[in-house]
Amino acid sequence: MYNPVNMQVDDADRLHKLDLRNKNKKIRYEVKYDFEKNTRNEFLAEQDRIEQMKMQKCSGLRFKEETERGFDILSG
Repeated sequence: MYNPVNMQVDDADRLHKLDLRNKNKKIRYEVKYDFEKNTRNEFLAEQDRIEQMKMQKCSGLRFKEETERGFDILSG
């Protein structure tokens, strides 16, 4: 295929097929990393959405003072 001593290509077709096969191996791994990257981004977006929902939730502390008194001052 390739002679490294005199730096000449002996069988260009075979060398091209080998390069193409190695390139396709890399593409398979690139797809894996792209999928993992997308999955991670979706997970982080879901975590942000859940955190935002927690922040917008009504707090029970606003009723704490009324329940500690035991009765309503205005209605007697």
